[in-house]
Amino acid sequence: MQPSSAGSGASAASVLVTVVLPVFNRASLAVSALESALAQTHSNLEIIVVDDGSTEEMVELADGVAASGSRVRMLRQDNRGPAAARNAGWAAAKGQFVAFLDSDDLFLPGKIETQLRTMLEAGSAFSHTSYLRHSGESLNSMDRIASGSGNAFPDIITRCTIATPTTMLRTDLREDGLAFPEGIRIGEDIALWIKIASRYGVHGIDRALTIVRSSENSAAYDPVKQARGVANILDSVRTNSDLACYRKEIRKLTDLAERLAEQASGKESPSARHRILHVVRKVPGVSRCRRLLAESMKDWMKRLRADMAPGDSAVELTEAAAVLRRAVEAERQWDQRGKVV
Repeated sequence: MQPSSAGSGASAASVLVTVVLPVFNRASLAVSALESALAQTHSNLEIIVVDDGSTEEMVELADGVAASGSRVRMLRQDNRGPAAARNAGWAAAKGQFVAFLDSDDLFLPGKIETQLRTMLEAGSAFSHTSYLRHSGESLNSMDRIASGSGNAFPDIITRCTIATPTTMLRTDLREDGLAFPEGIRIGEDIALWIKIASRYGVHGIDRALTIVRSSENSAAYDPVKQARGVANILDSVRTNSDLACYRKEIRKLTDLAERLAEQASGKESPSARHRILHVVRKVPGVSRCRRLLAESMKDWMKRLRADMAPGDSAVELTEAAAVLRRAVEAERQWDQRGKVV
């Protein structure tokens, strides 16, 4: 595919960016996410809200969309999962670039402007940023990445640190047959990032521009969801003719999937656990890469701890605290009015 016309010489302010926001119930969170997108300093923006068959009352969200004017559109579909919802928004996008925002996460005001400018200057097709993690009542960690266009592939197969709400990509990547795999509901995003990295590379931006909110039900804290997600990613890589040749990375991912399946064994249903292990055990040489994976993860965690909370992140931390306070207060008032079941 030829490079997009939105090259390094283009004026960032003139470039239309589409934000795709899939929602399923949780109207109060979705409204906060929408407001964080509307508050972007980059004004040439369209926002596509995709209601993925919500079963709760979403009138207030629809009213908020209507009140936001022509910059916001709402699509509705039967419940088909987050991959299908993101694909629907991506297909309807008019912007030259697309950013994805989950309904429980928040953009900082300069997110789109900063990321777009960096991508145009670098001529990159896909990028992601550092982000702040929120759980409970406070911002409790920062997930840092390296800046620049490094050689992320094929290492990304075994260590993908990309959070979906931090990503931005050229809209025309769809013409290369790229999309979120709709047959899975956990790990579908990482499966796509791996494919994009194999063809276009990854540009990292070490600025925390998104708040990723997690709960005890999030995959980050749920060994069952982690096991399912890694098994799905493994299956996606194994069955892709362009990726199946990376045997060393597949073996590492296999070992991780096996260990997560064992951790989840006390919580997973026998049938689901059998499916996960069936996927994992299709790849030979599982035990041989256990030590290699443990060592690489140890090194990665050491680098992450060394990079935590640098001085140049003070602006993002201040902005994030303000965005989060507004969102939490709005959601609290929403709940008190009885708008959310």
